[in-house]
Amino acid sequence: MADVTRNSVERVRMVATAMVAWFAFFLQVPLTIRTSLAKVMTLIEAVLTYYSFFTLLTNLIAAAVLSADFIAPKARWGRQLSSPVVTTGTALYITTVGL
Repeated sequence: MADVTRNSVERVRMVATAMVAWFAFFLQVPLTIRTSLAKVMTLIEAVLTYYSFFTLLTNLIAAAVLSADFIAPKARWGRQLSSPVVTTGTALYITTVGL
C-alpha cells in the first residue's frame, strides 16, 4: 500500500513539474519575442534568438522528458524519453545550467 501511495505522489509531482515547465516555457515565448521586436529585430531573428539560449533549450528538454512518461508511456518516443540514460542526461544538463 505504501508503494502505491508513494508512486501516486511521485506521479502527481512529476505531472505538476511538467505543467509548470511547459507553462513557463510558453509564457516566456511572447515576452522574449516582444522584447526582441522592440530592439528592431525581425520576427525570424527574434524566434532564432529565443531558441539559441541553452537554458531555454534545456528547459524544453526537461519538460518533454517529464511529460513523456504520462502522455505516451507505451509509445516508442515515450519509452525513449523516459529511459534512465535520457533522464540522467537531462538532470545533468539542468545541473550544468544551474551552475
